Amino acid sequence: MDLRKFTENLLILTIYMDKVALGKYGEDLACEFLKSQGYKIIERNFRIRGGEIDVVAQDGKTLVYVEVKTRSQHMYG
Repeated sequence: MDLRKFTENLLILTIYMDKVALGKYGEDLACEFLKSQGYKIIERNFRIRGGEIDVVAQDGKTLVYVEVKTRSQHMYG
């Protein structure tokens, strides 16, 4: 998905989506990107005593923990 299409989708979705749905959309995009880079998705929304890990992936022999932050605007970085 190119950046322009992503931005258009994000704008449309933020009008209609609540924060939970927006977060899930961001996690879906992150997983799509990781897979395209050769990562294997092991688990999503893995709950532990101290909180939650959004995505657990594997890159070869390396386990990768991913925290996803989805913005609805381009402000603040």
